[in-house]
Amino acid sequence: MKIFIPTTAVFRSSLMTGLFLILLAVAPGGYAMQPPPPPLDIDQFRTLIAKADLIVVGTVEEAQETEETVAAVLRIEKLLKGKRAGKTIAIREIRGPATARQSEAVSKDENESSRTVVAQRAGPVYYHGRYKPGLRIVVLLEAIQGTAEYRPLGSGTYTKHLCVFPVESQGMETFYFKFAENMKRYAGGEKQFVCLIRKVIKMEARFEREVGRCTRD
Repeated sequence: MKIFIPTTAVFRSSLMTGLFLILLAVAPGGYAMQPPPPPLDIDQFRTLIAKADLIVVGTVEEAQETEETVAAVLRIEKLLKGKRAGKTIAIREIRGPATARQSEAVSKDENESSRTVVAQRAGPVYYHGRYKPGLRIVVLLEAIQGTAEYRPLGSGTYTKHLCVFPVESQGMETFYFKFAENMKRYAGGEKQFVCLIRKVIKMEARFEREVGRCTRD
């Protein structure tokens, strides 16, 4: 015996399947389902410290987020690395290639009205900071060429460690990844975390001085 399924039912079934696959492909908040970066260890952290143009402890004064960008104004409390005139820093980040879009699905049944379905493209949204006024952070920044703005190391990617570290009562936090075991003792609080950064900067400066002697002696 043959079973005939109405055209409208087939269309609805295909539509719901497509929407379900889109929801599976995109995690809450618009991020593609994918493995996070590996836990951040001390060697990787030392590399990031060396790469940063500025390292700052500060408080977020303003925050704004659109579909394309994330922006924040950070009031400087401690400047651990680099030089900066002024008491604030402008941070700007790109959210990434995945953007919301609308697609119109028209029913083939003349008795059914057309419907519009809002979906999101299943592509990876770049990692970025989640800022709010009053949030205190330690952040490793790189200059955005041609502007007076900065972005955190790892921003604009979905495979690297995003170097924005919220200061919480229970210790230092991260976005999208965890601390490795050899970092956890330093992530127990702001004091230990800042001390580690300062020690690494001092060690790197001493190393550069010692290496420089090789060409002078």
